[in-house]
Amino acid sequence: MDATTKKRLQDYWLTLQNLDDPRTSGKALQGSLAGLWRYRVGDYRILARIVDNQLLILVVGLDHRSSVYN
Repeated sequence: MDATTKKRLQDYWLTLQNLDDPRTSGKALQGSLAGLWRYRVGDYRILARIVDNQLLILVVGLDHRSSVYN
């Protein structure tokens, strides 16, 4: 992963942490990944589980879009 992509991911993560409801920027996944949320950052995807009662966003995956769902 190049430095520009790392910076974009870090900036996006900081933005996501400051949202009142992180669901507004993501997409709920279905099927075997139900319960996870997807966030697009260029060609990369962040897969996360949102735990409301703890105000927690747990990242469970971060990879290129071609392989993150495998």
